Amino acid sequence: MEGTTPQHFDAFASSIRDYQHLLSSSSDPLSELDVKRFLKEGLSSHMLVLDVENALEQKVLTLYTISVADLIALMSKRVTVCAAQLAAFQSHQAASRPFPRPAPAQASRPNQARPAQTPIKAISAAPAPVAPAVPPTAAEAQAWLDNTLRLPPGLEGARAREYLRQRGLCFRCRQQGHISLGCPTFQAPVASLASMPPQTPAQPSPLAPPGPTQESVPLLYVQARLSADGPSYQTLVD
Repeated sequence: MEGTTPQHFDAFASSIRDYQHLLSSSSDPLSELDVKRFLKEGLSSHMLVLDVENALEQKVLTLYTISVADLIALMSKRVTVCAAQLAAFQSHQAASRPFPRPAPAQASRPNQARPAQTPIKAISAAPAPVAPAVPPTAAEAQAWLDNTLRLPPGLEGARAREYLRQRGLCFRCRQQGHISLGCPTFQAPVASLASMPPQTPAQPSPLAPPGPTQESVPLLYVQARLSADGPSYQTLVD
């Protein structure tokens, strides 16, 4: 049975009777008791089954004694009563449910003029000072080309390096053909491994001749012991 209304039960009961009629001429037809069991098992809820059983007990009837037509009429009546009770219970719950309280009205506030916001300036790193493109004097150019003098610091040093870079000169030796990192005049000399004398293996020290051990017994002590013990030990030693 699909649904809980009396219309659903009537459609279900009609399908059971049609099924019984189709199997009536077969070798295994449905008996009246089988139809009653199918009707009882097809009820929509266990509470409805208990209600039908209670109604049968009040009439002093069972599934074995009541007819199929009377059982269908009884079940249809109980389904109608239970559906009405369920609808009344649901409406009572909906009526007793408190309505949501409306939100309290907020007092209107006077519009206050907001102060104009100062735009936030983006924080950026200050650019490095760039030396102005001023042509050097003859004295400055001569000092910058002298490899015995170090380049000056600051803006003047930046001008000097730019002057040497334009001419492809090294910042250290003031020569062309390489940069300051690869200047050969400032590379540390590397000692040649071939100039180092070969190492001779250490000669083992000669072994000292074995001396007398500390556990050796003096000869005088042995002779004194033999003379004290008797002639048997003297004969054994000889």
